[in-house]
Amino acid sequence: MLSTHYRKPMDWTEKKREEAEKTLRKWRSLANSAKAGGVVDPEVLNALEDDLNTPSAITRLHKLAKTIEAQQRSDVSESVIDGFAASAQMLGLLEDTAGTGAWVFDGAVTHISLPIVLTELQEALSSIRTAAMASKDFSEVDRMKAALIDAGVEVRMSKDGVDLVPGPDFDPDKLEGLL
Repeated sequence: MLSTHYRKPMDWTEKKREEAEKTLRKWRSLANSAKAGGVVDPEVLNALEDDLNTPSAITRLHKLAKTIEAQQRSDVSESVIDGFAASAQMLGLLEDTAGTGAWVFDGAVTHISLPIVLTELQEALSSIRTAAMASKDFSEVDRMKAALIDAGVEVRMSKDGVDLVPGPDFDPDKLEGLL
């Protein structure tokens, strides 16, 4: 909703909601290493001072995120990450209570990076799937996928690989014994 100026009609669709969730997940991952006390980006402040222009503030956050992503291969400045996080938090976008339970693991925000156990399970499922493609026996893949879904994990498999996304009903206790 912040992507539309408050004086304009809102064009809200399921596709836009999904895009917004994807963006927030990416931003939380980028801000994962941010330290408290970052300085809010001046361009974000200017946008908000200009008739609460949240679409411009969001555009600036996209630019900051691209800068961080581009510099991740080299050494990204901590102040850039801290400023990005502070700016997004000022808009309420990275708060612990923002979003759904899919962003919470054992009561602590994961900042959308996968909890360690899900990362390990994702790698394991990928290996099992590769072996199953060779043997044509997908029973172990189906068993593991069913257990993950039962634990509230969305399992996304494509030709590019396997992605596990904790859903709103994510219950890490149900993952015991899967590895």
